[in-house]
Amino acid sequence: MPQQNYLDVRESAISVQPGADKDFLFYGGWIQRPRTDTGEWATIGIINDSDIPRCATKSAQMTGETMSLTQVRNGQSICVLDESGKWAILKILHLDVEIPAASSVTFRIAFPVDP
Repeated sequence: MPQQNYLDVRESAISVQPGADKDFLFYGGWIQRPRTDTGEWATIGIINDSDIPRCATKSAQMTGETMSLTQVRNGQSICVLDESGKWAILKILHLDVEIPAASSVTFRIAFPVDP
């Protein structure tokens, strides 16, 4: 996922276009949650593969507006639930945060109906 790109779970897409409908922004080794149209944040959590079928109940919830990717490791997944009830699971295939401004992450993104 390139720097300065947004995840939109409702549209099952990644985009460079900002907007209140975007669920998170990846930049410089950080994930930021923009507020939604309703003023709420998407629910975002870190899970292990064994938790994927129970994504909603097993995720360690992101509690603030931003999260450093130093809190996750290769092989874990980020579970995202938007306010409309749609899901995305981002499996971390490669994560490099040694130089924060140049950090990069490779995700495999799935948009399951019911994780």
